[in-house]
Amino acid sequence: MTTVVRQLLEACEQAGEVRPGIDPVDVIMLMSCLWRTPNSPEGIAQAGRLMELAIDGLRP
Repeated sequence: MTTVVRQLLEACEQAGEVRPGIDPVDVIMLMSCLWRTPNSPEGIAQAGRLMELAIDGLRP
């Protein structure tokens, strides 16, 4: 999993879509937060908010 996320991050970095130096293990940890949100309207809303925060943090 780490290798695949690293490859994705490298491709995104080369395309200028994410800032350089993002650790793939950190991205996997962020993803694990999403897996823990409840399957409910509130959980779906929370997952959306968490994704917004994560994506903003990855941008260049």
